[in-house]
Amino acid sequence: MKTMRLSAIFAAIFLATLLCAEPIILSHRGYYTENGKTITDENSLEALKRAQQANQECIEFDVHLTLDDQIVIRHDAKLSKTLNCQKNTFDELRQFTLPFGNKLPSLEEWLTQAKKSPNMTLVIEIKKHSKKREEILVEKVMEAVRKHNLQDRVIYMSFQLHSCKQIVKLDPTAKSIYISSKVHETLSPDEAKALGLYGISYRIDVFLNHVEWIKRCQEIGIKSDLWMVNSKFLADLSLELGVDIIATDYPDLITGYVSQYKSKLKSQK
Repeated sequence: MKTMRLSAIFAAIFLATLLCAEPIILSHRGYYTENGKTITDENSLEALKRAQQANQECIEFDVHLTLDDQIVIRHDAKLSKTLNCQKNTFDELRQFTLPFGNKLPSLEEWLTQAKKSPNMTLVIEIKKHSKKREEILVEKVMEAVRKHNLQDRVIYMSFQLHSCKQIVKLDPTAKSIYISSKVHETLSPDEAKALGLYGISYRIDVFLNHVEWIKRCQEIGIKSDLWMVNSKFLADLSLELGVDIIATDYPDLITGYVSQYKSKLKSQK
């Protein structure tokens, strides 16, 4: 009987923890889908404006350094057979029209628009370049963030550990998250903490191989980010695991799934 009472107490504590936990939903590449369908170009100014209209709390976008040292927002470097974000000039890239009629935005345009939503967190992913070019990119991005006085609202992310380290070196107060998609190429929470990082961002297979890392992140005060959460199953699992940040291509759907899960738990309380 005593064991049953203890089990009930632990179950109640677990339920209360889930109900109190409010993971951040990160809108990947802006807000470019609704009801599972693409409605505009990812990483475009329109995708940013739609995120603002939808009151998204957190959006992610990707940056590249052009041949003439300008910064453009784009996920894949390659635009066409002849255009590449890292091998062409900014003016050349601006001649390209994306599928929904948008042009590639500059970082300056993006930050100017983003400032209009003071409660939105901005996640900037540093894309892979040669090491020297990537170092230049990191410096320029951080300079632009300082220019717009957005330091408190920006989180930096990169698959390249040297960029994460550079960010912390340039500004120890900056929030830098290391990303990995490979089970055996990761940092543990304690390793990330020792480097001064803000958190770790991994795919579901990585976290399932290291489930204890999510709790450890909470214990030592760094963030856990799970990507990509594009289904109800993964949304529910994210809440059960207790991750801090849920990255998704479908923010409207995942927000709804999270609300359903919370309501279900509340009714069971």
